Amino acid sequence: MDFEDQFLALGLDSEAIAFIQKHMLSEVKWAMLRFLHEYPELSKTRAAFAKLIGRSEHLIVSEIDQLITAGIVTANEAEDGTVVYSLTKDPTIRKTLANIIKLYKTNRAFRRLLATHIMG
Repeated sequence: MDFEDQFLALGLDSEAIAFIQKHMLSEVKWAMLRFLHEYPELSKTRAAFAKLIGRSEHLIVSEIDQLITAGIVTANEAEDGTVVYSLTKDPTIRKTLANIIKLYKTNRAFRRLLATHIMG
């Protein structure tokens, strides 16, 4: 059984599976997505965001750029001119991420499968 079939068997819909397959390809990106889900209204600089998830800034640069391109993260200029990042306001993306996080928190088999997927 391939990953998609295994995710389906655990109750994920095709939208959530596509999100995982396209956007959850590294541990750093997964850490960022979990953090953004927990603090959806938070806007932080790249350096502050990296510190909050326990990574160095250079490790998150390409990951955050990919999430911006995908419309999952937004980049906005703060009042002082610095660029801050936050989770999109798009309700579909937020709901999909929430469903993934909920299953992650409640289903051990899903956590193992997701870890295997992320680690390649």
